[in-house]
Formats: sequence, C-alpha cells, structure tokens
Amino acid sequence: MEDILLQNSLWVGIVFVGVLGLILVSKTVIGSGPNTSPPSNYRKTARATVKGVHGYDDLTDHQQAFLRECAADFLQRGYELNAKIDRLEVTTSNGPRAYLTITEDATIEMLAYVKPDGWQRIDPDPADNTESELKTKQTRLNEHL
Repeated sequence: MEDILLQNSLWVGIVFVGVLGLILVSKTVIGSGPNTSPPSNYRKTARATVKGVHGYDDLTDHQQAFLRECAADFLQRGYELNAKIDRLEVTTSNGPRAYLTITEDATIEMLAYVKPDGWQRIDPDPADNTESELKTKQTRLNEHL
C-alpha cells in the first residue's frame, strides 16, 4: 500500500512540477512581446514640447497651464497607443472643460471650451479665405455641438 501511495505521489509531484514549468515558460514568452511603453524621459519631453494652446484668448495663465498638462499627459498616452489618438476632451470635476486636438508637431489646437452657460464654440474666421486644417476641424466640431 505504501508503495502505491509513494508511486502515485511521485507522479503527482512530476505533473505538478511540469505544470509550474509550463506556466513559467508561457509567461516568459508572452512577456517578451514588443514593448509599447514610452521611454522613461517621454513624459518630461512631452511636457517640454507642449508650449501653448491655440484657439482662444480669454483663459487665464493657470487655465492654460492646466490644459498644457492635460495635453502632455495625452501625448504620453498617445505614444503608448502608437499615436493613433489625436483628440482630447479635458474633464474636470465640473464636467468637460475643453475639446482639443494635438497635431503631429505637438501643437495643441483648442476647438471648443466650456463656459458656465455651456460650450463656447471657436468659429473659423470668415475673413480668412484659406481653408486650414484647424478651420476644417472647427467646422466639423461645430456641426456636432
């Protein structure tokens, strides 16, 4: 009887060690995929790159700094997601604050922002006859507001 228990426990031990080995190998193989995390200095670089927000004149320096921080964070997330995202809706405890786009050269363009009475659209200047990318984005956003 002891021989049977000893023999069975030996097989159970071998199977257990095999399963643990398989788990360890699979985690190593899965973990060795392409690394999509940004370089360690990317956050600092993004913050240094985002110098201003274009499209408004009436926000305070503090509000502009807040939007730059949000955009820098967004740039970092965009890097992690292979830069597929180009829009950001900044949200605070009071609800949405601004709707931004970020260009390839890390310029932030504000398309609309929130005032106490609701969204304030930034309309394209009708005096300018050239159809810029920003004006196109603003027009498209205004159709949805």
